[in-house]
Amino acid sequence: MIQYEPSASGFIQFCAALYERPGVAKTCLALQDSRGWNVNCLLLCAWAAHLGRALTPDFWPHARRAIEILDSDAVTPIRQLRRSISKHRKLDEDLKAGIKRLLWYAELRAEQAVESALHRAMVAYAPAGASDPLSNLIACTGEDSPDVRRLADLFSESISN
Repeated sequence: MIQYEPSASGFIQFCAALYERPGVAKTCLALQDSRGWNVNCLLLCAWAAHLGRALTPDFWPHARRAIEILDSDAVTPIRQLRRSISKHRKLDEDLKAGIKRLLWYAELRAEQAVESALHRAMVAYAPAGASDPLSNLIACTGEDSPDVRRLADLFSESISN
């Protein structure tokens, strides 16, 4: 994987690249929709492992507090609106497409603000040291399940390539 500056902008670039890797977006979105897991928190697990930072269970309350308002008042409502536009049968298809593009961009910018806040929380509260995607994901999700292991494998493959 390309080397990224260990900064908030580096994390944003890392997220975009990791998300494009085979299987990552599909798996993350499925876990977001089925389990309620925050995709940006999942991606932070890979970023922290890449930088050698351990995301312990004690870290996650700080991270979640750092993104709570952005997530609840920006990302989630924009995403819900973007998804609901497709269901409106009375709207012209071209109009729907244009609105969805604008909302997708707004959602992306809000998610980048979340990623920036998560990076800052990681710098402030996550110790440097031995780290790997699986351990970080287990701390994030509170479980060691096949879903978590599958995502950890995708992240590990992506980080090493």
